[in-house]
Amino acid sequence: MLIVYAILTLLSTPTVPAPCVDANAELKVEEVVAKWVESSRNAGEVQGTFRVYKYDKVFMTETRGVGQYAIASPRMWRVDFHPDPELKGGEVHQVHGREYTLEARNE
Repeated sequence: MLIVYAILTLLSTPTVPAPCVDANAELKVEEVVAKWVESSRNAGEVQGTFRVYKYDKVFMTETRGVGQYAIASPRMWRVDFHPDPELKGGEVHQVHGREYTLEARNE
């Protein structure tokens, strides 16, 4: 009886083909990362600013923030977030036909 159950289980279980994996993929990734690390040693520090917009469709809020980033090396970087100083909280505006209340991002 156990053999019949095992055969039926094997026949009824769909087989999924194994994903095609490149045997050299790990070596390629390591090679690319090594080249990036080597070339970034001479690049110096990179700095910049960015803006963050997040839309909450449940509470109909738009959260805005600003930030700065600095990358000195692949292992040494920093990202800072701040509330948008130009934001007047509580304003309502439309995005794609929906009304959102503006909030400052504090994360």
